[in-house]
Amino acid sequence: MRAKYKDGICISPITVAELFSGQSSRDKEVENFLKYLIDGFKQLEMDQETAILAGQLRCFYKIAIADAFIAASAIQTGARLVSHNQKDFSKVPNLKIIKPK
Repeated sequence: MRAKYKDGICISPITVAELFSGQSSRDKEVENFLKYLIDGFKQLEMDQETAILAGQLRCFYKIAIADAFIAASAIQTGARLVSHNQKDFSKVPNLKIIKPK
């Protein structure tokens, strides 16, 4: 059995929703793999404070609401955000971004 929450890596519920919004997730094998994958991460929770910050980020920086929630979650928890989406996330000050290789 693999270790859970290795290295304190977290995932946003918005990211989970994005993973399952693709057509490929309709395939049972892909669905099972995605569930296995996300099970290894601590899932962040959304609260009112995070929602307010997400709304403000969307308003001030004109980013998609899903990206605003992901950024707000990272800021609220002090986490670094791993994303290829440098274009949108780099607009947000105080957001620590890591671009994967």
